[in-house]
Amino acid sequence: MKKSLAFVLLICQTSFAQENCATITNSEQYYNCSYIKKEAATKRLDAVYSKYLTEVTHSYTEHKNIGEDLLAKIKKSQIAWLNYMHATCDIYAFQIDENNQRHTAAINQCVTDMSEKRVTELAEMIANI
Repeated sequence: MKKSLAFVLLICQTSFAQENCATITNSEQYYNCSYIKKEAATKRLDAVYSKYLTEVTHSYTEHKNIGEDLLAKIKKSQIAWLNYMHATCDIYAFQIDENNQRHTAAINQCVTDMSEKRVTELAEMIANI
């Protein structure tokens, strides 16, 4: 039973992922596309953040204490940024009923936008190591 449910969910996610988000014609499609875009942006953010940590680790192998201090600051900064992003996105969707899909879609759009900006910021930091 659990395997068949997981399979059905996988098929649903695949069909959502194949959905054309360039031309949105209804609210259900908008909701699904907002989720797909949020997930993609979150994966890009996770990948760039991991790369940043790896680059710092490799760059400071001869000065391990400095590297560890910098890593701690980066991690603290990322946690603060995530808290800021969630609080900002809550404000962004505040006037929309939380039980409405439009609320979730608004949160998804906000997370996507902010994550893409953060990806750019982190990529610039990596370039300056």
